[in-house]
Amino acid sequence: MSDPMQNLNDAADALNQVAARAAGFYDDADAEIATRQAAYDALAANLRAVVGVEMNFLAYVDPDEANPTNVDGGTFTSISAAVDAAPRGALVNIYLAPGKEHVLSHYVYVRHRRLTFLKNGAGANPVIRHAVVANATHNSLYGFTMSDGGAVRAGSIDFVLDDKADAGLPWSNNKTAFAYANAGRTEVELVSCKVTGNAEQGITSAYTGNQVRIGMWSTTLDGPFNAVVSVTSGLASISHGAVTLLNGAALNDGGTLGTNLLKTS
Repeated sequence: MSDPMQNLNDAADALNQVAARAAGFYDDADAEIATRQAAYDALAANLRAVVGVEMNFLAYVDPDEANPTNVDGGTFTSISAAVDAAPRGALVNIYLAPGKEHVLSHYVYVRHRRLTFLKNGAGANPVIRHAVVANATHNSLYGFTMSDGGAVRAGSIDFVLDDKADAGLPWSNNKTAFAYANAGRTEVELVSCKVTGNAEQGITSAYTGNQVRIGMWSTTLDGPFNAVVSVTSGLASISHGAVTLLNGAALNDGGTLGTNLLKTS
């Protein structure tokens, strides 16, 4: 027969071991919780800096860059790559290599970002060239689309709108550098820029109830196009100063002052 006293001693030892393991577990858990709590406290205390890092994006674009980093504060070979890399809703500063063409060969979706284009250093203004694609029925101009919000500001940038890819076809409604959005809003600000375009084109459009706000300062429009087209289809606010209109350029295509058009004289 087993010794009752020995059994009691064995049971007591087992309970002591369980208690010791439990104490160790709780000590480890308390330490882990304390570590994580400290990390959360630090994050909360620095939340403004965290948000600032996430919501401010910087890019340097050079189409001839051999080894683009494609990260915040780094280099890119195209505007679209830089925009796509930025968080939605961010303030995005994009510095373009001077004296070079930066071709838009497909639509750039702004997606609640505020894009600011600037010249990176001395030299001739960078050129954003908007390419054209033709299908079986229409020509369409590639540009920036803000159907889901956003705005664009440019300083010392030249915009060139290519002419029809198929001269025998008409333009589609996508014939502006900054595309319209059904019942949407387009905001464009141009400072010391030049826009060169062709007949029927525009910087932006009020088509299908789009609301346009465009501001221009010390900017030249060159060619038989309008800053805003299809004004009667939506609302347009045009503010400008020191704007030069050359070779048939005009501020608006249609619209009635005080009804669907506001503009400075």
